[in-house]
Amino acid sequence: MSDQEQKAPMSSFLRALLAGLSLSIVTVFCILVVYQAQKATEEVRMKNLNEGVIISRHLDRLLPEDARGKGITYSCRFLNDKRIGGRMPLYLAYSGKKLKGYILTYSTNKGYSSPLTMVTGLDSEKRIFMTDIEFSNETPGYGDRADRNHGDFLDMFSGKTINNAAWEIKKYGGDFDYLSGATITSRALVSATKDALSVLEETDLGSLPPCSRKRK
Repeated sequence: MSDQEQKAPMSSFLRALLAGLSLSIVTVFCILVVYQAQKATEEVRMKNLNEGVIISRHLDRLLPEDARGKGITYSCRFLNDKRIGGRMPLYLAYSGKKLKGYILTYSTNKGYSSPLTMVTGLDSEKRIFMTDIEFSNETPGYGDRADRNHGDFLDMFSGKTINNAAWEIKKYGGDFDYLSGATITSRALVSATKDALSVLEETDLGSLPPCSRKRK
């Protein structure tokens, strides 16, 4: 075999090796770019959430009528509990010194695609008035059908307290409906809301640190 014939296979091998390495480098780079973008997005989302930028737009619809409008002031406090996440804003609605309602934010990793962040308005008796999904990565056409852009599924939480419902979906003996094809998401919504109500019930509000911003 001539030197030229010996070099030909080696040259082909090197080209294939270099192509493979180049592809690997490009793949790793793309993964890093996506990761950094997701991280930056999450940091901005949490910053907005912590500062009340997102929650502020919900004040007039998540709370019952006597907990919003003229004469109502809002105080923001941070909740920290592993069941619902760290530095989760809790808005307290006051008429004078009387507590009229709550807006509670909470997060869970129990969904199909985490995180799943929710927000719930409650009356002075800690009874749910309205629940919404603040942030979700749930699968389009399946888990995302729970949000209010796709219907009234979340209305099933209205009127519920930590003590007046069996906090599980009906498929497993509870009181709550579930979305066909999205059992994991449905259970996550129920479980997360139960945990949030439990945390609120157990928390001494006077011990909570204030948010970085306050809304009046």
